[in-house]
Amino acid sequence: MDRGYRNAGDIVRSSGETDVTIIGSKLRFDWLNALTLGSTAFTPYTSVSHVEAKFDGYTETGGGFPVRWNDRTERTTTGRVGTDAVHTLSPTVSLLARLEGVHRFDDKSDGARGELLGLSTFELPGQAYRQNWVRSAVGVEAALGGGVGSVMLNGTSEGGDADYWLALNYKWLL
Repeated sequence: MDRGYRNAGDIVRSSGETDVTIIGSKLRFDWLNALTLGSTAFTPYTSVSHVEAKFDGYTETGGGFPVRWNDRTERTTTGRVGTDAVHTLSPTVSLLARLEGVHRFDDKSDGARGELLGLSTFELPGQAYRQNWVRSAVGVEAALGGGVGSVMLNGTSEGGDADYWLALNYKWLL
């Protein structure tokens, strides 16, 4: 971890190392092809996921004001409700679409605590989260070699994800 800051007008840096342990789980229910209109199948779904990241405390070195950071744990639980659509163009090519609503059950992150070495302790408040947003995606899936490849352009209105991102996937079929 590197932290840059100004000290007497100069930019200085303090550095430290920490261990991070992350665990997560996701439970998802799909109603596969619940509705079919012509060559388009719609699959509604709902899911809930939980992620927990534990950051071990560490002490910085270097710079004018190194800090001893306390342990902290970030937790987030997210629920999603949405629909996937698959439109079959041919036996080997399909168009894909997704629309989902997302709710983050947590309203803010864990705060950070520590000590500015030799001077004072501090406590920083957690960052407020946006709790509700929508995500959409469009893409294509095709038979490729011995499996299936897909590319999806995703977009989201809020949340912790990037505004737009591209997902490339490949599944080997055994």
